[in-house]
Amino acid sequence: MADVFSPLRAQISSIPVAVPVGRIAEISRGTLRVRGLERLARQGDQVRIGSLRGEVLQILPEELVVLVDGQCEGLAMGAAVELVGPAGVAPDDSWIGRVVDPNGQPLDGKPLFKGPDFRALRRAAPAAAQRRSLGARLSTGVAVFDTLLPLVQGQRLGLFAGSGVGKSSLLAKFARGVAADVVVIALVGER
Repeated sequence: MADVFSPLRAQISSIPVAVPVGRIAEISRGTLRVRGLERLARQGDQVRIGSLRGEVLQILPEELVVLVDGQCEGLAMGAAVELVGPAGVAPDDSWIGRVVDPNGQPLDGKPLFKGPDFRALRRAAPAAAQRRSLGARLSTGVAVFDTLLPLVQGQRLGLFAGSGVGKSSLLAKFARGVAADVVVIALVGER
């Protein structure tokens, strides 16, 4: 029997006892200079400034340079900046059928429990010889993929094209027609 309390335990264990806080020292177009976290932060760490998030781009002797994920309007000198830590998510089976952002936050307004295992967003790819082999061929419901460009179980597929050429329509057909228990669709912008 599955442990119904494991998502709640994972959520509680992820609550930090103390959060390092720095202060905004300079606001530029899209970037901030933050003082007070330079000895604790690491390259690529995430920070939170109110409802905004950011990423540590550069660590200088007396300050950090942070790229803000959003607009800097409304930020003030001396505002608190919390060090969140490395970028990652802790997915759970309860996420199936949900829409989440890259930080693992729900976009449908409902609560979302974290899973027990944290996974870094940036990590080395597994060695080619140690990856598991791909599975059986999948029926997609799209004739060209079922005949000329077959998809197989466990495969990753990237769609790259200009705007207005049908990427979203093709993804919708895959989501409806692929014979799989779970289909994960990640929408990645050019930035």
